[in-house]
Amino acid sequence: MSLRLMRRNPIALRNQHTVLRKRGLRSRSIALGSVRVGAKGLVSRLPCRPANPFARTLDNHQTSPVIELQISHRSIRRYTGEPIPDELLAALIRAGQGAASSSFIQAYSIIRVTRPAARAAIARAAGNQPWIEQAAEFLIFCADLRRVDAACRHAGAGPLEGRTEYGLAAVVDVALMAQNVLLAAESVGLGGVYIGGIRNDPETVVDQLQIPELVVPVFGLCLGWPAESPEGKPRQPLELILQALFRLVWAGCQTPWSHAAGVAHALRLKGDAGRWVSLPATR
Repeated sequence: MSLRLMRRNPIALRNQHTVLRKRGLRSRSIALGSVRVGAKGLVSRLPCRPANPFARTLDNHQTSPVIELQISHRSIRRYTGEPIPDELLAALIRAGQGAASSSFIQAYSIIRVTRPAARAAIARAAGNQPWIEQAAEFLIFCADLRRVDAACRHAGAGPLEGRTEYGLAAVVDVALMAQNVLLAAESVGLGGVYIGGIRNDPETVVDQLQIPELVVPVFGLCLGWPAESPEGKPRQPLELILQALFRLVWAGCQTPWSHAAGVAHALRLKGDAGRWVSLPATR
């Protein structure tokens, strides 16, 4: 889990201890009580999200606005350029903190990248992804073991040991938190896309953001008001995902390959063929 030693981290999130009004904003039946956004302004920002043709709508008693929002997710890479209010960003981060955490350690940190030169360098390192520079907000989600290490030392237990398990737990923690952040963002009309490409060149990310030891940048997240409304991409059939025993699914099953062909066709329509076709073969 260790990257090379760096100096202290000078980049921090802005002070989020804002006194927020009790009356909240409801969008798609999801409340964000810590945000004040004019109703007209919010409605004008809500994107037209076409139904995902690859998702089957459940009966009324089996679905909810949250489920429908999750099913209709799609990555957004083009933005209007309008900023995200600080109060709204704070609410999204607090929504992220509501995610489950292993042993309640909350072994994560988020870096809000505002310096244009840093964004440009990270965009190049991540494979030339221009939306990193164009998004209203670019956040780096980090697995952060500094606090638990400091707690161990303070308790006289010495430095943190067993880094493999703690590191894995920290990665899971930050992934759960980030999904909460994006879901909350989508509930108020924002769009975003995760950037796993920062792991292509983690040293550049560490250098640009002065990330210290025991902190690992896992992925980024672009957020902004959508300037596009792409179609949803196909998901694998439910029967391949929800399984009692693997042998019951894979024995003589040709579905993965037929689904792979469907995915490849969908991606060819987008000029993106070949990205998702390496699905497992039958056993």
